Amino acid sequence: MRSKIASDRVSRNPNESTDNSVLIVGGYGQVGQVITRGLSKSLPIELIVAGRSLRRATNFSNQFDRNVVPVRLDLDNLSNVDELLKNVQLVIMCTDQTNLDLVARCMNLGIHYVDITASIGFIRTVEALNADARRSGAVAVLSVGLSPGLTNLLAKRCKSRVPDLKFVDIFLVLGLGDVHGDSAIDWMLENLNSRYSVMEKGKPKSVGSFLEYKKTTFPGENKEQRAYRFNFSDQHVVARTLQVSSVSTWLSFTSPVAGWFIYLLRKTGVSRLFDWPLIRQLSLKALKALRFGSRRFSVKAEAGVDRKKGCEFECSVSGSGEARVTGLIAVKVAEQLLSSSLPPGVFHIEELFDLNQFVDELEEYQIRETTVLKQRSV
Repeated sequence: MRSKIASDRVSRNPNESTDNSVLIVGGYGQVGQVITRGLSKSLPIELIVAGRSLRRATNFSNQFDRNVVPVRLDLDNLSNVDELLKNVQLVIMCTDQTNLDLVARCMNLGIHYVDITASIGFIRTVEALNADARRSGAVAVLSVGLSPGLTNLLAKRCKSRVPDLKFVDIFLVLGLGDVHGDSAIDWMLENLNSRYSVMEKGKPKSVGSFLEYKKTTFPGENKEQRAYRFNFSDQHVVARTLQVSSVSTWLSFTSPVAGWFIYLLRKTGVSRLFDWPLIRQLSLKALKALRFGSRRFSVKAEAGVDRKKGCEFECSVSGSGEARVTGLIAVKVAEQLLSSSLPPGVFHIEELFDLNQFVDELEEYQIRETTVLKQRSV
């Protein structure tokens, strides 16, 4: 069995370039597995699969012939992290964090960093490390994945097609038959009762998750469906990075009844039960066990100059497997960080990339663009 400490690595081929490693935190999870498999095929570099469970890291690493090493890493106890980071060139974070310790070390040591988190609070704390990253030469890329990630790139595409746009509405429909990780489900439950601000006509507007909805037609559908406000980070980020005066993100499910039911719980106040730790823990277990319906997802951005005149341009990506598409996006970003000269600092994906750069990674998904002029129903 391979050891849990960073110094005990699998044997290396001297003809391969393994002077630097990629550390994948949460590398045995749903998204992490996609990233590890993708990078193992494209890069002759050592991959370190890290997480709290050495058993899970080892079992997953044993599926590879070489260059994949399991490590136990507890983000709340980083006693062994300095040794671990000695030969690391890039850290890919696939799980949520409660403190900045690991990220700060990376930014000070000149280690590149990629994060798939959707937590706007944590994203803002990482943004504050921009000066450290620029001093050390590190590049940090945030908003990597489906939402945020692809949604940011779709908003950027809208901006390129409607240069004077004033609003962007981002829509996301998730498949209840898909496999979702613990972090993703817990984050959704945590934000179910959240209140937050969005930019509307250049001014902050106070809103709440699942307290409002808009109707839209998702790719492959013939009729409109409700989508509900939710506190995804993309709406906060692209309002600033793309300089759009009005941005909101709306969430739906492949089963419309599920969205309506959550909306009812929120409106009646019953959803506050999810704020209780025990109720949230039981709900997390139940949601992991109960999967029904489609695994399909869709993300779409609609944009225009005047909401009264309706949407002028929309673009979308749809397919199956949210974890897979998140992992594929992260793999592409990681490859670019390791092979290209990007400016140092902390960036969001749309500040360094555009949708065209991910066409090969998205070949199994449906990409649509439409120039339209329509009145939106409410």
